[in-house]
Amino acid sequence: GTGLEGWDHCIFPLLSDVGDGYTNLGLCQGDCDTDADCIGDLVCFQRDGGVPVPGCNGDDIIANDYCVVDRTQAPTENPSSPPTTKSPSQYPSQYPSRNPSQYPTMLPTTKHPSQHP
Repeated sequence: GTGLEGWDHCIFPLLSDVGDGYTNLGLCQGDCDTDADCIGDLVCFQRDGGVPVPGCNGDDIIANDYCVVDRTQAPTENPSSPPTTKSPSQYPSQYPSRNPSQYPTMLPTTKHPSQHP
């Protein structure tokens, strides 16, 4: 289509069947057999039948394998901390919250936290 003026559009490259036995294949080019057939950090997307090729447009009747961007997520060096296991406090805070709850509680607090057992 022609798109809309002032809007950005994502366009994926079309599948390109270069042929079997070639190396230095670029993005969405095939038919690769291993990652070594692809240039740079591209990987050979091995598929069966008419499975769509991620990041590429077009249909491939032959069911070739194509070079694509590796979407494998590498683990982070420093994973995030696990969630806290502490239960909510039993008493209201001494100071007002910066983000008060949307709805009031059913029972008002009548005692200061220091007066609770």
